Amino acid sequence: MGVIAAVRPEDSAGARRALLWLLVALLALVVAHDIDHLVNQERQGGLVEGFWIFLPFQYAAFGLTVILVRQRDPRAPAVAVLLGSLAVVAFIGAHVVPWGPQPFGDYDVPTSSWILVFVPMAVAVGVVAAGLRLR
Repeated sequence: MGVIAAVRPEDSAGARRALLWLLVALLALVVAHDIDHLVNQERQGGLVEGFWIFLPFQYAAFGLTVILVRQRDPRAPAVAVLLGSLAVVAFIGAHVVPWGPQPFGDYDVPTSSWILVFVPMAVAVGVVAAGLRLR
C-alpha cells in the first residue's frame, strides 16, 4: 500500500519551472550588468574595489539557488526569496541611492546601464513573488 502525499496546488511543477526560468533570466541580466560595468567603467566612475571579490560569491549564490530549485529542495523557495530580495537591495544600494558606492546619478552613464539596473530589479521582484508562492 502506497503513501499519498498531500501536495499544495502552489507546489506544482509549473510554479517551480517559472521560478527556475525567472532565476535564469535574472542571472543572465546580472551577467549583462557586470559586462556593462566592464565596458562602461569610465562612464560609471570606474570599478569599485570589491567588484572582483563580490563576483564569485554572487555567481555561487545563483548556482546554489538554481540547483536547489532543480532538485525540488524544500529550502529552494526561501533561498530564492532571499536571493531576489538581496538583488533588489544591492541594485538600489549600489546604483540608485546617491550615497551608494557607485551612484549612477553622479555619472553620465548610458541609458543601457540604467536599463541593466531596473530590469534586473523587476525580474528579482518576480523571483521573490514566485518563491513566496511556493512557500
